[in-house]
Amino acid sequence: MSVGFLRVRFVDDGDGTGELIANAASDGFSGTGRAYFNIDEIEWFAGSIADWSVANEPHSIAGGLEREQLGIAVSTVDSRGYIGVQVRMATRICPRERPGRWQFATVELLTTHAPLARFGRALIREAIPEVKTIRLENRDEILNELPEISRDSDYVIADGPGSDTDTSRLLLLAADFAIVPCKASMLEVRALSKATEVLRQAQAVRHGVPKAVIVLSMVGKNYRLTQDMKDAAAALKLPVASTAMILRQVYADAPGQGVVVSQFGSRAKDARVEMEHLFREILPEAALQKAGTHKLKITSKS
Repeated sequence: MSVGFLRVRFVDDGDGTGELIANAASDGFSGTGRAYFNIDEIEWFAGSIADWSVANEPHSIAGGLEREQLGIAVSTVDSRGYIGVQVRMATRICPRERPGRWQFATVELLTTHAPLARFGRALIREAIPEVKTIRLENRDEILNELPEISRDSDYVIADGPGSDTDTSRLLLLAADFAIVPCKASMLEVRALSKATEVLRQAQAVRHGVPKAVIVLSMVGKNYRLTQDMKDAAAALKLPVASTAMILRQVYADAPGQGVVVSQFGSRAKDARVEMEHLFREILPEAALQKAGTHKLKITSKS
């Protein structure tokens, strides 16, 4: 056995795409490849390898303009837990020397679950920088610090305790948009009428702001929005998002592991698609907006 490595760096272009640059070496062979990808592609691939299991199907990512310039494929080698990583790289030779010619290198590496998971999580953090979180302990901090936080941020998501009416009122007096979660049952919809009283108060003071939308959550896979529920929502004069959040185990698992569902890999694919659809529906303007090096040290077969 000999030691090999794979280093990657992601350079965000700020438009939802970026360049993935990889350097790999094993058994005296080495190479460099680079290609542009959508951030969604990077997130899916990195999440899949971060949550790898022996039963996983092979996963790969590849890109390039004139030809494949960078490809990374991951697959299970055997039941003992070894995982194979193939890195295919192509670099164009200087046109003045040999027009239209390329140099190629393919490196085969062997690793195990733990370093692969760390590598995947590091790639996610680079492609999708960690969101800054701040806890405001009391109402005075909300009044004094929230405006300053807003000035320094593109978007601020404020999550307040539903049972604390005064805190909710303060947040709504500062918010531009309110997301009102509601379970898909008549009891929940009727109970919502009292909860939205605070929202109405804020809208009255601020001449209709914040706008608001009801998002159905924890619903069954085959739920159907009944006419009674539609009528109840209409009575509240609030729109209902067409994308609902289905009751899934992965939503319960994510907070305990300190991740979002998109970082769970293939087993959270449906939840990830669901969240993306909801995000694009309720915040379309944010959906339109969209570097460091990480190293995977692995053992390659000689």
